[in-house]
This record gives sequence, structure tokens and C-alpha cells, in this order.
Amino acid sequence: MSDSDRLARVFWLGGMSGIGKTTAARAMARRHDLMLYSFDAYNFAHAPRLRKETRSLDEIWVDMTPEELADWFEEKSRERFPLVLADLLALDDDAPVIVDGPQLLPELVAQVAASPRHLLYVVASRSMQEPLV
Repeated sequence: MSDSDRLARVFWLGGMSGIGKTTAARAMARRHDLMLYSFDAYNFAHAPRLRKETRSLDEIWVDMTPEELADWFEEKSRERFPLVLADLLALDDDAPVIVDGPQLLPELVAQVAASPRHLLYVVASRSMQEPLV
């Protein structure tokens, strides 16, 4: 079976952090008997296979501007995406899989998704994005 055939069983759920993707993915996995691959659950498994971060947590989360932090997040997401694909291709089970995570950048997923019907991005409404005063 080719890689594209193996990835044809994958459904992608991406979008903003904290919007309920993992909760929705768990519910869909239970209801439709899908395997769940939550991007965030593999942070520690992927860490040894990534370039070592040279900055401290404070340098990343406190000292960076919001724009720099967004760029850093995107860079790390791009770096990890091939590891996610390798994990998915290595699964022994041929059951359908739902993958969730804010790191699922649309341009990366679009290259491997079986069809547009296999991906969904969730974005909070503008009013939900506004800070509480």
C-alpha cells in the first residue's frame, strides 16, 4: 500500500488553541470508531528527534513578542509535521484515524489530505477572540 493510500484513512482537525478540537476529536473517535492521534500527546516522543532548543522557557514564553512567538510556533509545527506523518504511516492498524492539533498548518495538511472532505479547521468567532475587559 502506498503512503498516499495509507494517509487516505486520515481525517485532520486543526485550528486555534483552546477551541475544543481535542474534545471534538475524542467524541468523533468514540462515536465513529476512529483511532485518535492528538498532536499534543506526542510532544515528548518527538522531542529527541528534533533540533535541541537552545533558549530557556522564559526566553521563549516571556521574552518573545507575540509575533516572534507565532513565528516560533509555526517553525516548530513545520519541523514536527514529518514526524507526525511518519507516526501515521507506521501504524499497524488500518482503521481510520483522526488527527487533531493547532500545529496542523493548512498548507502542510493540504499536501497529504486525501480530499478537502478529510480536513476541518475550527476558528473562534471574532467576539470569542476579543479580550475580556
